Amino acid sequence: MQFSKLLSVAVGLLATAEAISVQKPRIAARGSQKKFNLKLNAVHAAAPASSSAIQNMIIEGIVTRSAVDKSNGTVVYDDSISFTFIDPNSNTSTACNDDFLGSPQTTQFPTGWVPCNNNGNLMDDFYWQFTDYTSLTQFSIELIHGFVGADNSGKVYRSADMPITLVCADVNHVDGCYSNQTISIPVATVTA
Repeated sequence: MQFSKLLSVAVGLLATAEAISVQKPRIAARGSQKKFNLKLNAVHAAAPASSSAIQNMIIEGIVTRSAVDKSNGTVVYDDSISFTFIDPNSNTSTACNDDFLGSPQTTQFPTGWVPCNNNGNLMDDFYWQFTDYTSLTQFSIELIHGFVGADNSGKVYRSADMPITLVCADVNHVDGCYSNQTISIPVATVTA
């Protein structure tokens, strides 16, 4: 009897340990993420009216880089961007990144919505897109965050189109930019 109770406790502890040690999701390798063309048909203007006012989305810790590849006889720039996307409306955040190619004359920046790492949370989806791209330090960006709110209903927050000019904190890093700016981006529409 004692042994069976002890065995039952041991099996229970093992099952609990396995449930807790689920492998954390990894950020997809740059350049291998699918791009999405999201269309939202029914949107309503965000209208903050009370203490539960809609808060601006935030991006910070922006890192842009450019690596030159001359291995195949032509000059190709492998550009990348990464940043932290914070949504105070849901009290969640995630890491976003993507790679894109260019040449000395043009850059093929990503068009369409790029998914961010959702940290394994179902019903918590972060996306971003360039709406304009001039350089690694000058571009416009738009954000979308879809999640299930405290009232158990789905919400989609879409930011305004935000022009960004980065101020690079790492001036000695000539092939990219690390910006310690915190950029607040207003929510333009909310779909519930």
